[in-house]
Amino acid sequence: MELKDAPEVCTPLDLGIAGAQQALDHAKRKISGWDEMALGWVRLLALQQQTMTSEDVRAYAAEKNLPNPPDQRAWGAIMPKAAKAGFIHKARAPLGGDVWVTGKNRQAHGRPVRVWRSALCVQHVTHVSVSV
Repeated sequence: MELKDAPEVCTPLDLGIAGAQQALDHAKRKISGWDEMALGWVRLLALQQQTMTSEDVRAYAAEKNLPNPPDQRAWGAIMPKAAKAGFIHKARAPLGGDVWVTGKNRQAHGRPVRVWRSALCVQHVTHVSVSV
């Protein structure tokens, strides 16, 4: 859904999804294959840690000196695509509902950020005790 195609009555989440998709489309036009590279970065981080946000993936990409999209909101569209690919899924609260945290990105003004749980990370056992 593009912003121009958004229904007259929609939620902030609907607008956020539309904005993220528009940012992703722009990134794909400016950086060939950016969406596939971004999915790969999500997969690599999902192999390394149990939970993450789009901000965590963005920081990981920056740490590795990987190209940034023209608009950082593109990361918001990558995460659902990574979920469809089976790399991650929405983190769930113990009593149900999605898990959200306050975003650290100053430009986002403390908006909520979804927490995703890895479908790929296996906790490493550092010590096993066996009694005989």
